[in-house]
Amino acid sequence: MSISEEEEKSIREKIRKELEEKEREKLEAFERDRKVKEEEENESKDKDQKKRDDLRRLEIADEEKKKYYKGKGFIPVVDGSGNLIWLSPAEYELKKDRIKSHSSKKKREEEITNKQESESAVKPSSSKLTKYIFIGLVIFFIVLILIAVIAQLFK
Repeated sequence: MSISEEEEKSIREKIRKELEEKEREKLEAFERDRKVKEEEENESKDKDQKKRDDLRRLEIADEEKKKYYKGKGFIPVVDGSGNLIWLSPAEYELKKDRIKSHSSKKKREEEITNKQESESAVKPSSSKLTKYIFIGLVIFFIVLILIAVIAQLFK
């Protein structure tokens, strides 16, 4: 039985409509993806710009603090927490001796720590040495046993 012209025409039309629908859905999905990416890029750019603006605000505030305190003759000092504080000349004089002794004490502690680290790096500790000797003996006995087994095989 052959296919009539009308049936062929309806099949072609049906397939064409399905293909057009798929193409339309594909284009819509592509357009949605493009819009989402654009929005994400815009949000990312806005966030980056906001970060740059915030950093610039902090820099301006920091510059203004420095200018103000230096104009007043204050002295910058880093406290124990690593924060920069500004001391008036009178405050600085009161704390100068304590600051100097604290920094020299820190230096001495660092030197002692460095010395201990270098000594421990040069000579292995006795527990490490004992461990290495034990491992060496175990390996030695395993090799002896293997040699004895191999010798028995060749007899």
